[in-house]
Amino acid sequence: MKRKLLFSTAMLVVAASAMAQNDITPSRYDFANQPEGQYVIDGCNNGWGPGNLDAAKESKVGYVNATGGAFWDSKNTDAFKNLQAGLQILDLTAEGIGKVLCFKGVNCDDAVFSKGTKATGSIPAWTQLAFYSDPEKTPTGGEDAAAPFIRVSITYKAWEADPDPDPNSGIISKLEIKAVGPNSVLNSFSGILSFDMMVKDVETEEMYELNEGWQKVEYDFQVGTPDGNPFAFTIGFNGAKFDTGALLIKEIKFTSPTDGAYAKGNAANFMKYLTLENGQIVTGINTPTFEGNKVRCNVSNNLLTISNLESGDKVEVYSILGTLISSQKATSDVLALPLNGKGVFIVKTKTTTTKVVNN
Repeated sequence: MKRKLLFSTAMLVVAASAMAQNDITPSRYDFANQPEGQYVIDGCNNGWGPGNLDAAKESKVGYVNATGGAFWDSKNTDAFKNLQAGLQILDLTAEGIGKVLCFKGVNCDDAVFSKGTKATGSIPAWTQLAFYSDPEKTPTGGEDAAAPFIRVSITYKAWEADPDPDPNSGIISKLEIKAVGPNSVLNSFSGILSFDMMVKDVETEEMYELNEGWQKVEYDFQVGTPDGNPFAFTIGFNGAKFDTGALLIKEIKFTSPTDGAYAKGNAANFMKYLTLENGQIVTGINTPTFEGNKVRCNVSNNLLTISNLESGDKVEVYSILGTLISSQKATSDVLALPLNGKGVFIVKTKTTTTKVVNN
């Protein structure tokens, strides 16, 4: 199914920082230039924090580490072998995507995703995969200077055979930045949740094309001390869901310095329902989703209630195909709108764009 454009490409454009930004991404995370086949995980360790720090420091091209609980004593454990077996670089150029980093679960239905090699077994419930920065290129602060902001971004698609209707219960449990002491992470989100990654259009029941339904998240943070330890961009997985699904990562990128526009206390830049063509994003919805986001939407008995608005806020409701259904201004902090018909609706305010379902 080829989805119609929901909004113009211009909706994806955000104000660029006036300062020059340096790409400090290690070369191993440039998936477009990696060879097809198995993508090697460098190390693993028990516990929840970043590990194998000395080895990560020595690598100038990027170090990938698996962790999460007490399942990662060595590369000889079943947990590690199963994860490694399913992690690979795939070339999806013919599908309009380009090369991606892919993990395919042991029970992933080939009818949902036929590409790639499956894992050889289940992975633990709360697996984490950490992508370390190059410590020599990681800007830090000190006693006399504030740390420059670093921006991390990830473009990805993740889905399971039978998606959970809870949008906060996806294959990816969260995206977060971690650092090993004495470094500290400043002004960073404690963990951004993954949202509704679906294999089909809820309204039409038709399957998404492989190049549809992608997401991009980017946000800013600081590394506090000048010790030189790298930070780790960590992707947390729900293992039980991961076993039945797949993850495609188009890009992981680190840039600095930035203006801190997406640091904690501001909105992260969260783009949803993206379509890729020729390896580039061509359409989608720009959706700020962040800690402290006060706008909330609730649907009950064919009534949409939007709360924590400001008087005068404009609220627009669209069909899933982008047709404007309603446009009103709030006269208080709560606005209630009737929904005529079942299905998926897009609610747009001045700070958020949110998808809701009227069952």
